[in-house]
Amino acid sequence: MSRYALDKAAIVLGVAAMVSALFRLVRGEGEPVRLVLVTNTHLAVLLVLGALAVAGGILGGWPGRALAVVAGAGFGAAAVIQLLGSAGGPKLLGGGLTTMALFGGFAIGLLAVALTPRANPQ
Repeated sequence: MSRYALDKAAIVLGVAAMVSALFRLVRGEGEPVRLVLVTNTHLAVLLVLGALAVAGGILGGWPGRALAVVAGAGFGAAAVIQLLGSAGGPKLLGGGLTTMALFGGFAIGLLAVALTPRANPQ
């Protein structure tokens, strides 16, 4: 288990991504609450890349950082695909700009955490 705070942040971001998959289940009175539109494809992206980020945080060191970079890059690619689909291109993942913002946030967070140099264990 890693002792670096940045590795712990990767774990938290990965867990947050997997928990955000619950947007698929949220319902209001008769109508789904559409804070973030999560389709089945988005569900897979959130769960797989979130698990990858958690694994990277648990591993720590360079293999863990590499996994967190891959997860962050995957979220970034998904965000770009969402943006292009919302701009009139093919909607490969479905969804809209709320999902793009969710993916983009996880991408920026994971890439920042993974690419920040480690100084001393905390």
